[in-house]
Formats: sequence, structure tokens, C-alpha cells
Amino acid sequence: VGSTVAKELVRLGAKRVQTCDLFPESAKIDGCHPIEDWATTPADFLVPCANSLAITEEVAKNFPEGIRYCTGATNSPFASQEAKDIFSSRGVSHVPESISSAGAILA
Repeated sequence: VGSTVAKELVRLGAKRVQTCDLFPESAKIDGCHPIEDWATTPADFLVPCANSLAITEEVAKNFPEGIRYCTGATNSPFASQEAKDIFSSRGVSHVPESISSAGAILA
């Protein structure tokens, strides 16, 4: 899922697409910028694709300033309601997987 999202963002002209993977070679996608730690790298949009429950309260509190959207591409990117509430209180809009992956429902 992550590589498809990254490739589409590049194709659509996103200014900078950063990728991160447990297997660093998998983050090397044409047109993208591999990073080492997604939880400490500034971003406008966060699209967690591999792990459900990756955004803990600590990540939500400490994610760099400037994030505006979190688009779930996993069942639930948040480890708890508290983590989701922290992002929300920081002004981060969340697009749930049930909406972002609606194509799977329609197919």
C-alpha cells in the first residue's frame, strides 16, 4: 500500500514525498526521499501504511510541528483514542481508512 501511495503522490506532482520502511531498500522509490524515522521527520501529511496502532500518545505529542493531516491507510493508525485526541488538539485532521480506501469497498 505504501509504495502505491508514494508513487501516486509523485505522479500527481507532490512537492516532496518522504518514505520510510523497516526494510530501508523498500523505501527507495523513484522520485521519493527515504527517511530513517517517520515519527520525528516534519511532514504536512502523514500516511501510515504498514502498521496499525503506530501513532502512540508519545508520537502524537512529539511529532514535529506543521502536520496538518493524517490519512489512515491501515485499519487504525492510532494506538489509542488519547493519541487520536492529541493529534486533533494540535489541529491535525484525520481521514479514516474507511474513507481513504473507499475504492476497495466500491470495487
